[in-house]
Amino acid sequence: MHETFERVARHVHKAPPGVEALGWVYRIATNYCLNQLRNRKNALQPLADLAALTSTRYLDQETALVDQDLARRVLASVPESTRVVAVLRHVDGLHTHEVAGALGVSRRTVVYRLAEFRKNADRFMRTGP
Repeated sequence: MHETFERVARHVHKAPPGVEALGWVYRIATNYCLNQLRNRKNALQPLADLAALTSTRYLDQETALVDQDLARRVLASVPESTRVVAVLRHVDGLHTHEVAGALGVSRRTVVYRLAEFRKNADRFMRTGP
């Protein structure tokens, strides 16, 4: 949140007027989070954390990590424009009209990109990366 406000403050002169400003701020936050995920994907995992997952007590966490890894790989397999829509809808829980407003695209574009995401995710699950 702090990073988002810093970025908004640095570029406040570029903010659109009125209601569109909220979408602009949301887009700044989304881009920052996507960059963090992209950077984290390339980061090394400490071995101590991975060793702890082998304990039976952490089986649910291990399953959660596998699911998170699968989600990251599916998201990485689609174009950026589709990925942003999928994250806003499925991770952030926005409705299609809210996603459209935040991105400055039509609701139909959002629906189309979500369908594209589902098709790619299904293909990914059947065939792998």
